[in-house]
Amino acid sequence: MSTQNFKTKLSEINNMLESLASKIETHHNLIADQPYQIHTTDGKTYTGFYIGSELLASNWKKKNVEIVFSFFKMKKDGKRSKLKNGYFIRDILNITELPSQ
Repeated sequence: MSTQNFKTKLSEINNMLESLASKIETHHNLIADQPYQIHTTDGKTYTGFYIGSELLASNWKKKNVEIVFSFFKMKKDGKRSKLKNGYFIRDILNITELPSQ
């Protein structure tokens, strides 16, 4: 595969994944700095303030690309923490918007 073909194919894949992430953000009405409750496939529930999404490529064991949604943790008093959590899209069952504080 030529360098130009590789760059073109990589660009197509990036555009597809960015479009998918954007559709998920729209579906769940994800807005930066808004509080959400995240329900994961392991049965746990987390609360946090949405930061954004990012694409992560892995070269460990299996070569793959993942979409990660990042949130600032929520303190017990309902305020935003400086600590962040990221969740792989494959591990998220649902994201529920919480009332703004």
